[in-house]
Amino acid sequence: MGGTRRESLGRASNALYLHQSCHERVESNRHEAYVNGWLAYADDQPEMVRVLRWDGWCFLQDDGTIKAAKAGAAD
Repeated sequence: MGGTRRESLGRASNALYLHQSCHERVESNRHEAYVNGWLAYADDQPEMVRVLRWDGWCFLQDDGTIKAAKAGAAD
């Protein structure tokens, strides 16, 4: 609800589109959400955070695309 001057927060690599029930899961299970990359810490580089999707792990890119993450790769 507030504003920010951090450019990284407005980039595509820092955004996930979630169905309402998925959003509720993220908000109700924040530890799981951080582990799975659905939430990122303020100091994280969004494009470097692995995100678990239905089809596996990936990295969100600033151009709106995704890049597959290698199996076993960590943040």
